[in-house]
Amino acid sequence: MSHFISRTFVGALAATTLSVAAKVPTNPKPTQGDSDNILEMVLYYAYDILLYGGTVFLAFCAIYFIGHVWDIYNQTREGRKTKKDLLTDTVIGAALLLISIWGLNYGLDVLSGV
Repeated sequence: MSHFISRTFVGALAATTLSVAAKVPTNPKPTQGDSDNILEMVLYYAYDILLYGGTVFLAFCAIYFIGHVWDIYNQTREGRKTKKDLLTDTVIGAALLLISIWGLNYGLDVLSGV
């Protein structure tokens, strides 16, 4: 009886494994479409990499910028930094963040025209 149960269990496990393996995804197509030209495909994947990677990078930069400004603000309240330091760091950080956003949009625009 135990032999029958173990064979049934192995059979059910194999069937489940095969059905799960059938659902394994293949490489996703790029968002800009598919092409037979290898150079166009590389550029289409570069667009996706820049889109997702750049967005994650900018999100990290924005979070770091907010934390840095908050730290400078706390140091200003404690008297270790001046308001000039807070203003300078805030303006420079915001300008760098805006330039980074512009650069990401410009790069995506260049790659979308290919």
